[in-house]
Amino acid sequence: MIIDAREIPSGTQLQCDVVVVGTGPAGTPLALQLAESGIDVILLEAGGERFSQAAQDNYRGEVVDPATHHALDKFRVRQFGGGSNLWGGRCAPYDDIDFEQRDWVPHSGWPINNATIRPFYELAGKYLDTGAFEYDSHECFGPERASMFPGMPWNNISDRSVWRYSLPTNMRQKYRDRLARDAKVRVVLHGNCLELRTAANGSQVTEVLVGNGKDNRITIKAKFFALACGAIETARLLLVSRDHHANGLGNGFDQVGRYYQTHMYGSIAKVKYLGNPKLVRYRYDLSRDGVYVQRMLTVRPEAQRHEKLLNFCAVLNSPDFNDPSHASSVLSSMFLVKWLISRRLPVELLGRGMNLKHRPTSTTLATIGKHVWNVMRDSPNLARFSWEWLNKRVLSSRKLPGVQVYSRDAEYHLLYSTEQEPNPDSRILLSQEKDPFGYNRARADWRYTQRDIDSIVENHAVIARDIEQSPNRLLSHSIDFKSLPDQVRASSNVGSHHIGTARMSATPRTGVVDSECRVHGLHNLYVASSATFPTSSCQSVTFLIVALALRVADSIARQLPRS
Repeated sequence: MIIDAREIPSGTQLQCDVVVVGTGPAGTPLALQLAESGIDVILLEAGGERFSQAAQDNYRGEVVDPATHHALDKFRVRQFGGGSNLWGGRCAPYDDIDFEQRDWVPHSGWPINNATIRPFYELAGKYLDTGAFEYDSHECFGPERASMFPGMPWNNISDRSVWRYSLPTNMRQKYRDRLARDAKVRVVLHGNCLELRTAANGSQVTEVLVGNGKDNRITIKAKFFALACGAIETARLLLVSRDHHANGLGNGFDQVGRYYQTHMYGSIAKVKYLGNPKLVRYRYDLSRDGVYVQRMLTVRPEAQRHEKLLNFCAVLNSPDFNDPSHASSVLSSMFLVKWLISRRLPVELLGRGMNLKHRPTSTTLATIGKHVWNVMRDSPNLARFSWEWLNKRVLSSRKLPGVQVYSRDAEYHLLYSTEQEPNPDSRILLSQEKDPFGYNRARADWRYTQRDIDSIVENHAVIARDIEQSPNRLLSHSIDFKSLPDQVRASSNVGSHHIGTARMSATPRTGVVDSECRVHGLHNLYVASSATFPTSSCQSVTFLIVALALRVADSIARQLPRS
């Protein structure tokens, strides 16, 4: 059943077994799993079926350093389906080493491990349409098609790990009709969760207060509650819920909002295959079960331990499409389309904070002219690409994940993703600014450490050594180690992955939730979110988010009688 909260009279009190806050990749599977067990669920969504700028504005907040952190209403969406409306579909499980307590990574170590989560990964894959639980290139393709660079022997690097891609699955589009038919689930749209209220002794949550208009308020009482929001909103909701907890829920030891992390991305190195350029497996390839897969390079766990590195992976990437020296009609067409639509050149080309009117017209026209020439001289490749894009992206339900361009000289950029060192001073706090409902907005104070920078440089050094020590010299590299730290700093910023803020821990002194993702000291409040991750890994977050959400559903279901 789908309900519009704006049509519910102010002062109404609803009741259910479980309230789930958020309809994204965590909340929707969590609610559906509970409903399958006969449990009555209210699935609360602050937005509507369609995107609304008015609803999205409620995500605005304060950023301490705008140079390294995007505005808080970016990369989050207040709409039915949550973050799945923006998601690109990339999936992989976290590595075993990510869960370990590592003496060179302060504040590392999870109270659970990969074996604990494994049964829920496979179920998560069904919700996300990622096919078989196969994340080794030999499993996906067989040995004959497994290697990124055929014939290249690796030592401290592995080329066997892969990302598998979802359709990408949009929770609203795929599960809306099922939710509308399910008598055990009530989806309440335009229902803004304002705060969670607790019993007088503070031991359990009793209800959520919901804003369904400027002045209208309703309450929802339940036996269990699950926050299935992102890391930023999870921290904010816990901090503003202070009816019997002066510092917010789960925050008796000032842990809520701390250890705010992301995945640091960048492209600061190139590798060149010295064999036949046509043999490089740079594309998104279909696995044996018909799922798009991308090969990656990873640093082996034993090398991470020996060199004391943070986790790291890299994929082959095309050149920056803004620079016409790439000579690619495909990349130049991307530049021209963006320029024509936006009427300004990309920030990446002009420099931070500059737009078209700040550059000389001759420079602008010269750059555009070079891109136009690329399109004209390489038009057959553009035609082939356009046909493939139409069939494999626009018209296909399982979409080609992105643009990848063949390099005639077999030289490719390495696009890396890396773990951040958990830092208690990197955090989400409350801003003094209030939202339209009178509650504090979020304030993001994201920070990176020198260890983050050093580890990225050192991981590239491991790749370089493997290439230099290879007996058959099938690869060369282009890495300027002298300038590398400055390049890393220049590209260090927060992307779309928000991690930490309500970390999993054995005790409330060191975190916010226990090994079941239940908030310490509150037996009926769970967090199903990347907010609970103690460390970030280098892998994408959505797959693990869904697996943990399904584990939360299992935990709650075992505590409730089934009808």
